[in-house]
Amino acid sequence: MTEPRDEDALSWAGDDDPTLDASASGDRTTLEPASQEPITRGRATAAVPSAAESAGQVEEPLAPPVEVDVAKPTDRVTDEAAAGEREQMSSVMLVTLGIFGGVFLLYSVGWLISAFRPDAAVPSDAVGRFMFDLGQGLAVAAGPVWMAATLWLTRGGRPVVRIAMLLLGVVLILPWPFLRGV
Repeated sequence: MTEPRDEDALSWAGDDDPTLDASASGDRTTLEPASQEPITRGRATAAVPSAAESAGQVEEPLAPPVEVDVAKPTDRVTDEAAAGEREQMSSVMLVTLGIFGGVFLLYSVGWLISAFRPDAAVPSDAVGRFMFDLGQGLAVAAGPVWMAATLWLTRGGRPVVRIAMLLLGVVLILPWPFLRGV
């Protein structure tokens, strides 16, 4: 009868598999695609059986051996991960963008209130009326459009440029008719 190990509660079934041995030395392995025998050039050893070998048929390898660097990921995987990751904004920048977003929404409300004033001088001809309504609609949409355009156009730039463009928008889009009471 065998003696139970002290660490049996901390192990999984199949831990005794020699291919999972983490104490092997070296750091490069070459795998033969259609071969059961491992080719070792460093620490790790691995064997990849093909579908034909598992069915009992043996065939010639179709591709040259694939060399895998076990110590670091391949360059393609690293490049894809770097392209997928974005640099995160700081908390201060997120709060600042939230404040600017609120200001631009308040500007839209101010333009909307001034657009629906009953004492607005609306032109009487059809073209003039259309142009007046178009101008009022664009004035209402100017704040959110400026915010979105600034965030999109400065997404890869420095935060100082983004803040400067948002400050410029705060000055340019100010709803003067609402503030003057006209």
